[in-house]
Amino acid sequence: MNDITLDVVGNVVNDVELRFTPSGEAVASFRVASTTRRFDRANERWIDGDTHYFTVSCWQNIALCSSINSMNIAAYCRLSVSQDVSVSIEGQKAILARYAEAHGYEATFYIDDGFSGSKQKIERPAYNRMIAAVERGEHNLIAVKSIDRLGRRLGAFIELADIVQIVAVEGGIDTGTATGRMMLSLLSTFAEFESQAMGARQVSSQTYRRQQGKSVGLAPFGYTTEERSDGVYRVLDSETAPIAREIIERTLKGSSFGDTAQWLNDHGHKTKTGKLWTSTTVSQWLALPQIVGERVSGGDVLRADNGVPIIDAHLALCSITEHQQLLERRKQRAAFTPRSERSETQLLSGLACCAECGAAMSKHTSSSGGRTYFGYRCGSSVNLCSSRPVISASKLEQYVLAEMQGLADMAVLQVVNTTDDSAAEEKLLLQREIDSLASTMASAPSDQIADIAMRISELRRDADNVVVSVNQTVVDTGTTFGDLLNEDPRFAIEQAIQQINVRSTTTKNRGTSTREPVENRVLIIWDDVEYYDD
Repeated sequence: MNDITLDVVGNVVNDVELRFTPSGEAVASFRVASTTRRFDRANERWIDGDTHYFTVSCWQNIALCSSINSMNIAAYCRLSVSQDVSVSIEGQKAILARYAEAHGYEATFYIDDGFSGSKQKIERPAYNRMIAAVERGEHNLIAVKSIDRLGRRLGAFIELADIVQIVAVEGGIDTGTATGRMMLSLLSTFAEFESQAMGARQVSSQTYRRQQGKSVGLAPFGYTTEERSDGVYRVLDSETAPIAREIIERTLKGSSFGDTAQWLNDHGHKTKTGKLWTSTTVSQWLALPQIVGERVSGGDVLRADNGVPIIDAHLALCSITEHQQLLERRKQRAAFTPRSERSETQLLSGLACCAECGAAMSKHTSSSGGRTYFGYRCGSSVNLCSSRPVISASKLEQYVLAEMQGLADMAVLQVVNTTDDSAAEEKLLLQREIDSLASTMASAPSDQIADIAMRISELRRDADNVVVSVNQTVVDTGTTFGDLLNEDPRFAIEQAIQQINVRSTTTKNRGTSTREPVENRVLIIWDDVEYYDD
């Protein structure tokens, strides 16, 4: 009862971040800037004082309200191709309009009139536009008359509920609550059953055709179908296969997914469904197992009797090694973060460490007199590191760059590794299968675990028997370390420095002052910079 209550009046300075705890509770976080003001009677005007920043967290219903503000929600309406006993489009719009008005929301309507909700791949124009708008952050909530208006496939809606709040007006389902998410799973299960009952008869036939190498469904970009006497087969498309190979080569050379999508669109290349490319569609295409020649049925890679994936080498757009590199690029791609959390990586992130406890130093910001200052601070908690040193980002980075100038005239040599490609790809294919089996262990039935473990052991033995020879040669790049430092400071620093230790100050306010000379607080641990790896 002795808590101090503090009222803060200010402005929200970033987008509200809405997330959910594992138990389903909503939590909204945002930053508030509050500037003190006083009236100057001598000059008869108001004067702004210091600006103070506060982090605010709201829970449960308050979180949902604070995250929405007076936002524009997505109101989705759909009527099936066939006879649909549900309410008409006009009726759905009226229900959603009343819901938006009652909650003080603005509504943008997305209407698919005459589109089925039971297809495996969602091909509804308005639905796709709505999802794109959600991904751009234009909507935090999707409202529908009933949950089956979104569609009848369970997996897609559970995934959708993970990125946006869904409200089904009739039935009172709100995925912003734990109860709503549970009801979503139950109702979607019944809706999916209706769809699966209609499609079950096709599954056996399609699987058999894929096992024979025949084509089922739409071929990916870079491929087309060819009708033969015994069926339809997937083949390389003479027009789009070279473009598909260019996508792969650009990615391997470091082009971002967004830049590649822009290049494709600028040259008039459309996706297989005739749409513009995006960073997401480029990323998804690069992950397809088909581009390495693997056969796929129902989302699973088809395997030979020994458990190794079947490879149609004549259909491969890239090697297994290249495909593994593409998958690594996808992993390295930064996950979506709210705009409020996006910031440039500091030059010495991951290299600057606390000399007191050894923890990596993280980005630190402080404000005074209306100005924002950036620095590095020990990433440990007070319980683990009592000093938690802080140092100015500009001073530390300038000091390190100045020290690096001593290496400016040094020639940079490169270690080039040459491997036996065929053996390397065979070993990589076996390792991919091992990783795939290992990922199923946790969810596999108890009576299958022993078989999976035995299969992993056999594959590891096969992989160990594959010998990959590696030859190393050292070549002069014709570049000096000064050139490398000017072109890519971060890369040059990583080649030259193992770690940068920052200790606390010796002043009275130990750990919080940045005025002590940098050279008295910083120890650079240098690395061997004669070579850098390919």
